[in-house]
Amino acid sequence: MNQARGYLLLMFFFAVSACGRLGYDSVNTQSLLLDSDQDGVPDSEELFGDSDGDGLANFLDDDDDGDSLPTAFEVSEEAKAGGDVDGDGTVAYLDTDSDGDGILDSEELGDDLDGDGLPNFLDTDSDGDGIPDSDDADTFCADGRKDFSESDVDCGGAGCSGCADEKSCSVNTDCQSMECGSTGTCIATSCSDGQKEWG
Repeated sequence: MNQARGYLLLMFFFAVSACGRLGYDSVNTQSLLLDSDQDGVPDSEELFGDSDGDGLANFLDDDDDGDSLPTAFEVSEEAKAGGDVDGDGTVAYLDTDSDGDGILDSEELGDDLDGDGLPNFLDTDSDGDGIPDSDDADTFCADGRKDFSESDVDCGGAGCSGCADEKSCSVNTDCQSMECGSTGTCIATSCSDGQKEWG
């Protein structure tokens, strides 16, 4: 009972502060009380939880599970897909592997690799090859395509080995040489580029 009373007081304080600061009218105040972060999930469902441990309560967090996919997007796409895809009882906006394929949502993201209308994080066969991702997740780095977080075809990103020189990169760890140049391509390190440097 005390937790519910505290929640109501906090919501009242938040609404009064926001209304005074931002000039919300009574209609907007009502919607603010129902869904403070406008993510499609009522505050009454999010309460005080901080699912991703980022220090921001879910009812104010636009990415409740910290997977780089906005909660509103996950809620909308899961509804289109017909509900809990992996059947684990955890809604997508709180599930770090929403399709249960062994690949984290933060790796699959919201792209639609096979163009079937289902984003990768909810698609159990993201590449459309007829093999469930749970069975061929380890082959994405050798399928001749730029998948998920790969910085170039079959290299870089969180799950594959580093890319060769002249391949695309975002960060140094995308490259075999551990050096991502300012142009976004892997470059040879000074000790392996065939050039004499430093005098």
